[in-house]
Amino acid sequence: MNLVSPRRFVIALVIGLSLLLAAYVGMQMGRGSGDSGGGMGDRSASRDALIGGEFAVESGAVATAPAQGDSSQAADAAKAEQPMPSKVISTGNVTVSGADVAKLRAQAMAVVRETGGSVSAEETTADRKGGQTFSVLTIRVPSDRFDKTMTKLSELGRLVSANRSSEDVSTQVIDVEARVKVQAASVARIRDLLGRAKSIRDIVALENELAQRQSDLDSLRSQQKWLADQTDRSTIT
Repeated sequence: MNLVSPRRFVIALVIGLSLLLAAYVGMQMGRGSGDSGGGMGDRSASRDALIGGEFAVESGAVATAPAQGDSSQAADAAKAEQPMPSKVISTGNVTVSGADVAKLRAQAMAVVRETGGSVSAEETTADRKGGQTFSVLTIRVPSDRFDKTMTKLSELGRLVSANRSSEDVSTQVIDVEARVKVQAASVARIRDLLGRAKSIRDIVALENELAQRQSDLDSLRSQQKWLADQTDRSTIT
């Protein structure tokens, strides 16, 4: 059995308590440091999440907001859905008789001027004394004044006959317009290729192709011009 003196026991007890206190303080400092690091990590994570959320919101706003090109396409689509005004070719024939053909002719010319029309052809015959016996006028009037002109001409003398006809060419107008655009683009492509051609063989081949396509485009434009003229102004004989 070993015996320890009271003095040594007190010293050992003090040393032991000091070691325990130091260990406790170290543990508390380590825990505080961990909590601080965790708090900073949590705050950093929260900030990242917030930034990510704001970015997601902004991205969503950008995604849902229509771009300028989309707005233009939407406007074009809405415009395309609107009904196109009908394109109609109207023709009429009116025959009246009276004792004074020259007077009837003069009255018919006055109607033409009043309705904004014009005379495109005329055939007038006279007797041996120079008096007018027969006159045929072919006139062109704005399409929106066709009915009014027909009515006024029918009232100039004794009505012998009157007839009219109308042809809706709206589909044909749209078709020719589309074909003109396609053919014009085709001619432009051939011109571009011709400008970059190097060999004589390619140049000759492209020039021949260009001549054919340009001829087709000119033909389509002639049709387009004729349709525009016929639908803008009506013909009355």
